[in-house]
Amino acid sequence: MAQLKQPIIIGGFETEQNQRICLADEDGKHFFCLYNILYAKGDGCYTTFYMVDSRKPDEIKAITTCHNLGYYKMLLRFGFGQANQRIVFNLVYLDCITKSNEVVLKYKHELIQVTPTYRDELYEMLKIDVG
Repeated sequence: MAQLKQPIIIGGFETEQNQRICLADEDGKHFFCLYNILYAKGDGCYTTFYMVDSRKPDEIKAITTCHNLGYYKMLLRFGFGQANQRIVFNLVYLDCITKSNEVVLKYKHELIQVTPTYRDELYEMLKIDVG
């Protein structure tokens, strides 16, 4: 199977909700709306994307790719924040940031730990006073 040289983002027609990403796994290349991605979690040389499945709204779909999370850093330019070294998440689903530095996502109330380094960057991105 041909490897992608870099992540592909396909521009939306009217809104950013239409922007899609091409993710390759052992079954082929799949196109997903960025809006549907809850978060991506890196694990060594692999990244698993967790997404809302529009056909089954009560389920979270996962797809694992053979690229590390650094390969997908460009997602940070498309409305994603970084919680820690292993996780980037979609700011659309951000519900709150707890006092114990956990990000709570609106969908299924997923909890993601935010490390202090990335907390400051996240607060700056969201224009929140760190104090």
